Amino acid sequence: TTISVATSAAMVLLCFGIFKYTGVVQPEPELLVASVPVVKDSVPTLIFASGEKMDMTEYAVNKKVIDVVHVTARATDEASSVLNVYKVPRMFTGGLALPDSTIVYLNSDSELSFPSRFSDSVRAVSVRGEAYFEVQREGDRPFIVHSGEQKVTVLGTSFGISCYASEANDYT
Repeated sequence: TTISVATSAAMVLLCFGIFKYTGVVQPEPELLVASVPVVKDSVPTLIFASGEKMDMTEYAVNKKVIDVVHVTARATDEASSVLNVYKVPRMFTGGLALPDSTIVYLNSDSELSFPSRFSDSVRAVSVRGEAYFEVQREGDRPFIVHSGEQKVTVLGTSFGISCYASEANDYT
């Protein structure tokens, strides 16, 4: 019986040793996730007319609305004909307040082109993807959204618009 107890104890120790060894060799999942590199242009980005790029990840993750009037003051060219671009990649959403206080919320994989300041006669932007607008009324000065083959003109209202590349052919 002493031999069977010793054999049983040896088997338990052997099993415990194999279990411990395989536990040490297995890589931890967090290390695999942390080692994935960040792909360029995979974060929300505000591209100024000057070409300067600003990472907007913190704003998108925390659901903050970006005040464009303050961030575009850094841009070198303030001409209204030169456009800034806000790109929101997949897995993010973003919001920004335009120079006229209109608020735009962009959905995943969307892009908005807008001037640093609007002209005296018209407020015009372009959108690719999906956006929700809360347009502030400014007298009779229209707010125009160009999106694919669509052109929406309003004075002051809230509305959504969608025009992803795969949907663009559906409107022709």
